[in-house]
Amino acid sequence: MAEVDAASTITPSVSTAVTYAIDPVSETDSANQVFGGLYGFWISDAVELPGTPVTGSVVRWTATVPAGASLVVETSVNNGASWDVATNNGPVARLREGDVTTPTVLARITMTRPTLASQSPKVSFFELLVSVDASVDELVPIGHGMIDKVTVSAGSESAGSASGAPMSSGVTGRGEG
Repeated sequence: MAEVDAASTITPSVSTAVTYAIDPVSETDSANQVFGGLYGFWISDAVELPGTPVTGSVVRWTATVPAGASLVVETSVNNGASWDVATNNGPVARLREGDVTTPTVLARITMTRPTLASQSPKVSFFELLVSVDASVDELVPIGHGMIDKVTVSAGSESAGSASGAPMSSGVTGRGEG
């Protein structure tokens, strides 16, 4: 839809008899759709990673895709410089366990339909999760004891004895604490 604005000549005057003349002004504006009627996309806010080792990631979604339409989910680990097609319930491509250098992860969903009269794909659920290891190794005593007896006896060849006699072994101990 075009908009046309026009202004007439304005001639203001002040008490010192100075006159300003402004020529007529016109402006023509037009508005277009921001997205094509057959396709559209959404880009997530950046998921910021704290710089601690990545321990895992997952991208998952629920969508309805009518016949003839398509839906593509992609992820980027380089601020949108390149994109990788995601697998539903799969990890973020190129984001490896132990990664401490990737600062952000983005997701992009692109939806298309064959005609303007066709139904569009619909995403009802989308989730992008990245887990990182922010823990500290800690040794925790869980008990202690002492081995006080080891028993070895003859066993069958199938149990590993060369003589063919049955062989078994066992360790017993008493716990303290």
